[in-house]
Amino acid sequence: MRRHVYNFKFKEDTSEAAIQEIIDAFEAEYNSNKGMTHFSMGQNISESKRPKRFNWIMTMDFETYESFREYEDSPKHQDIKNLLHPVLDDIMGTDYDIESTT
Repeated sequence: MRRHVYNFKFKEDTSEAAIQEIIDAFEAEYNSNKGMTHFSMGQNISESKRPKRFNWIMTMDFETYESFREYEDSPKHQDIKNLLHPVLDDIMGTDYDIESTT
């Protein structure tokens, strides 16, 4: 199983409507990709004393590497990137393989 984690720092002037449009686009991809077993996205609510570099986090799990590639290579993924990049100050992604998400 592949876990796909992204940290986003939205620009201060990014509207809630713009963020919701991005979440909706991710959810639509989740609903159309049978190999994607999990999707969640939420605000960073860490109480750490360290400065918050990112203000939103997104996590996806995929059954196989192939289902992950299907997502990465899809035109819908490019559409999501086109929504995201204009409203971001920073972005960081991480992928890793896991045995189980339970």
